[in-house]
Amino acid sequence: VASMASNAGKNMNIQGADGSTSPLLFTPDSGSGPGLVMLMPADASERTVSARATLFAEEGYTVLALRGISTVDDIDNAACALAALPEATGGPVCVAHGNVGVSALQAADAFQAIVAFDLDGLADKPSLVSACPCPIVLQFGTKGNDIAVTTAESLRPHINPTNGSRIYAWPDAAPGFALSGDAAFDSRVDSLAHSRTLELIRRVVGPYYDYVALFAEHIRH
Repeated sequence: VASMASNAGKNMNIQGADGSTSPLLFTPDSGSGPGLVMLMPADASERTVSARATLFAEEGYTVLALRGISTVDDIDNAACALAALPEATGGPVCVAHGNVGVSALQAADAFQAIVAFDLDGLADKPSLVSACPCPIVLQFGTKGNDIAVTTAESLRPHINPTNGSRIYAWPDAAPGFALSGDAAFDSRVDSLAHSRTLELIRRVVGPYYDYVALFAEHIRH
């Protein structure tokens, strides 16, 4: 693994079945944190992948970012590889963008929580939601997209709110709103959606902060 600063991606020797993926590891400034597998669309730029992964590393997570990976076996392998790293101190959880989120739900046994954005092709697979063994948050940009509206609403009866699972539809943003390199990127809605993501994954795996102690340390200096 190349030697790089925290939050900069380190190349990992993991490949998907087609050999096309190039996973990168992003670590928080502390050097370790709960593990997070981030699954990105194949057409996401390296800058977009890096920006998204760095965002979560800055929140305290050790992030394994993969672009273009799509099979359940590959996702399972990535989760196992991340969990085995000394930099990963809990989890893993998964954050997925685009249709790879369907495979993430199929691989849900590997994760303690899943957050998926802008899933197509899930409306006819409600059992993936209702039978999911871990809490999930599904987020949809629905602006100008009737399919996204229909998918979000059709899945609501299948979500399990008792374990913290939720569905969020964002009518002011189109699909792709959370990806900085996408034409539909909306920083305001992305910020709101990011807080919903953190609500779930922090509750499940942390990191847990003593904010009173942190504030006391801050004012002491």
